[in-house]
Amino acid sequence: MCTTGAVRPCGSDYAENFDTAEGAEPGTVLVIGENGLFAPCSDEYDTSATGVVSGAGGLNPGNVLEGETKGPHHVTVALAGQVYVKADAAYGAISVGDLLTTSPHDGFAMRVADRPRAVGAIIGKALSSLAGGTGLVRMLVANS
Repeated sequence: MCTTGAVRPCGSDYAENFDTAEGAEPGTVLVIGENGLFAPCSDEYDTSATGVVSGAGGLNPGNVLEGETKGPHHVTVALAGQVYVKADAAYGAISVGDLLTTSPHDGFAMRVADRPRAVGAIIGKALSSLAGGTGLVRMLVANS
């Protein structure tokens, strides 16, 4: 089928399904585990970072690619676009434009404070702020 003109998906990102060890809720920051399955992050600046589970904060995936899943648990991971990510400002307040990476708080993002250490561990750029505590931050997906 061929389409001409603008295509406007209902959501805010492009995503794909991936297998996980035990599933994860929308907004969770994921890494690739040793077994090849995705799992919530648990270390800061983790270079095995893969992205964020799509669907948090009411931002549904706009287009989901048909990724092959074989296990009993899988998640939809944002590959491009905007998502809400679970964030923790205990490691520094998050401002619009800050780069985001994995944090030691399981499944949460934090602000990049050490840019050389963040190479290969960036998951996106903050589109909203979080002065303190934990919450959802709107993020532009930008894996590196």
